[in-house]
Amino acid sequence: MSGVRNLRVRPDLLYVASGWSTLVTDVRGRITGAGPQGFFAHNTRVLSTERLAVDGCEPVPFSTANVAGHAQLSYAALGDGEALPSRAAYLLVERFVGEGLRTRLTVVSYAPEPLELELRIDLAADFADTSEAESGRRVQSGAVDASWHPDDRELRLTYRCDGLDRAVAIGVHADSPVRYVDDAVLVAVAVPPRGRAGWNSWSSRSSRDGVSPRRRRPSPSRTTTRPAPAPTSPGN
Repeated sequence: MSGVRNLRVRPDLLYVASGWSTLVTDVRGRITGAGPQGFFAHNTRVLSTERLAVDGCEPVPFSTANVAGHAQLSYAALGDGEALPSRAAYLLVERFVGEGLRTRLTVVSYAPEPLELELRIDLAADFADTSEAESGRRVQSGAVDASWHPDDRELRLTYRCDGLDRAVAIGVHADSPVRYVDDAVLVAVAVPPRGRAGWNSWSSRSSRDGVSPRRRRPSPSRTTTRPAPAPTSPGN
């Protein structure tokens, strides 16, 4: 059961919840920035948009389902959709909701030749509360500052308004090169013939009013959340 409140269940949305965390997507598993879609932590939307593109084209989802209440699985076709199944490539999107949000992406190819792809992830956070997300009307609104930390492969979004401090860290864990260009994370993906390439995953978690959650050390076999450092108020 989720502790997040004031989100109304709708037939055109999917909900995944655990504790004080709730993920709201469209029925195809996307976070498009429309309506109340997004990832909420403690009644605050710390991820409002997540757009995926592979080589400049948006994947075409064809199957999405929630799993065990706290996870979601989605399959999407890559390319123009005209390739035979024996030569096609697909994107597998796995989401896990807990204290934060973990998303694991895997490209699966049935083509006889290797593939060199670029995955683009556009990310945004508006830090609206659940009532504002539902109504579409902001009671308070401030600027969101984005900073990319290449050594940590981490995007940090920080929001301040009328004494409120909110922040989210989105860490990218991948074996291949990762860049941040034009407000988007870019991941190079090399897929072997009739193989798969993944472990391109990231996590989101909020830090509230200067209180930062405990850090964990990522391991090669597991993706863990990297919390944002505690934001400081102007003048401190």
